[in-house]
Amino acid sequence: MEAARAQHRHAVVDQLADERQAIATSWAKLGDLERQVLGLRLVHGLTQREISNRIGYSQMHVSRLLRRSMLLLDDAQVPAAAA
Repeated sequence: MEAARAQHRHAVVDQLADERQAIATSWAKLGDLERQVLGLRLVHGLTQREISNRIGYSQMHVSRLLRRSMLLLDDAQVPAAAA
């Protein structure tokens, strides 16, 4: 029983490592502006309007940047079969 738990923990750690690497690779593909916008939204909790005021782009453009960036990061997820 303990061996099965240890094996499961090891598999989870491996999967998390794979996912972290996939996200890091996708994060590196983002431009500076996309990384800045994501940071302001996800880390600092700013609204799209607040981000737009801070970076000098329209709220609509910020929305598009966030959507495109999140889609790229979402595509980085490692399929369960590959883990």
